[in-house]
Amino acid sequence: MPAPRRDPLSKHRRYLAEVPDDFLQEKLKLLRIDPDEFAQVPPVIISGQRRPVDISPDGAKPAKVLDVKPHVRKLKPRSLDELKELAGVPNRVVALDAEVEQRLPEIDDAVVAKLPRKKAFKDLDGDQRDVFWTAAQRLLQGSSGPEVMAKPGYELVGELMVGLAQNIGLLFATDLVVTTGQRVNFTGFGTLYFNNVLVYGTGSICMGGNAKLHAYQVSHV
Repeated sequence: MPAPRRDPLSKHRRYLAEVPDDFLQEKLKLLRIDPDEFAQVPPVIISGQRRPVDISPDGAKPAKVLDVKPHVRKLKPRSLDELKELAGVPNRVVALDAEVEQRLPEIDDAVVAKLPRKKAFKDLDGDQRDVFWTAAQRLLQGSSGPEVMAKPGYELVGELMVGLAQNIGLLFATDLVVTTGQRVNFTGFGTLYFNNVLVYGTGSICMGGNAKLHAYQVSHV
């Protein structure tokens, strides 16, 4: 009779939360991950490394830490609302923060209205691209409600945002554990999902760019 498989999270279970089924199913649906497949993906445990661990869609350094292939996908959002769920701030969350707009870069709506009605980002010149990126940041992290999208130019910005976001890098695992003294750098991902993120002591996590971390529980012990 084969020996029972060792639980890689046995030392950490007391700190890990049980994820409600409805929460998990909603997240997996958003990320388009099959529940049975997700259940088979191992946790990511960063421990015993002498230097920072770098994880990107192309692999991990040092490579022995993780085979990234089972953990990586490309996401193709179908709308601005879905893009905000994956990599930004959904409107329902924006509505709860009265000061969010003040923290975002300012832009003159009249300047956005002057953007040419072109479907491709490559058709914009340098100044127009600067306007686009500022407006896009406001839509991604702030409100993109009907009153905003009705302003001239913003519908175009939203369309270009979705077009540019057709290959968002996703990294997922059941849980992420970073032990004390360890550092893990995630680069090239727009979205990360773990049921639990557990960091011990001086352990640390660094995510590049505008990456968004989805998790049921994030703990530092």
